[in-house]
Amino acid sequence: MKATRLITLLTAVLMAGSLYAYIPDNTEENSFQTKIVAQMTEVTNLVNSGIKAISQEVVSSTYQHEHNIAAGHHNLNENESGQEDTTTTNVLYYEPQEDIYEAKDAMDEMLIWIDMYTTTSADDVVTFKKIKSYVQEKSKSLDNIINALKYEKDNKESVMKYKQSMKRIDKDFDRYVKRIKGQVTLTPGKPLPEPTKD
Repeated sequence: MKATRLITLLTAVLMAGSLYAYIPDNTEENSFQTKIVAQMTEVTNLVNSGIKAISQEVVSSTYQHEHNIAAGHHNLNENESGQEDTTTTNVLYYEPQEDIYEAKDAMDEMLIWIDMYTTTSADDVVTFKKIKSYVQEKSKSLDNIINALKYEKDNKESVMKYKQSMKRIDKDFDRYVKRIKGQVTLTPGKPLPEPTKD
């Protein structure tokens, strides 16, 4: 009786473990290009659409115009002054939109997948390590943007600073991806890590 319970319990544990021990295949859907390179661009697009500027319109402008007309021996002066309304928009602060949280979800998935890949050329080891570091840096920049949007009252400068940082990271990432000489493929037999609860 005890042996039967033990076997049943062991089987249940193994089945639960096998749900997370998914070993992905080297398919187009699981490719480095799809899971990492395309997602880097998608995250940036989501960040851009996930930040809403709260603005204030300022309307004001005055002008003065003096016009001289020469008519024979006499000069006629014509003066004109008045007010012309022009509108300028000042950004007061930024607030988060739903897309910024979708960007976070996509970024978290990228952090899992980036560790699943390996290079086929020994010449690419250092380059690929740099690529991984840019994915991690982008994740930190995104976290900083979200924190600034949620918790900073006057977040104009910090949001722009982190967005600029993300732009630089994207540029460096693209440059290093172009340097890959071989291929980046899934590590054979490596299972996806178990999801962690925050």
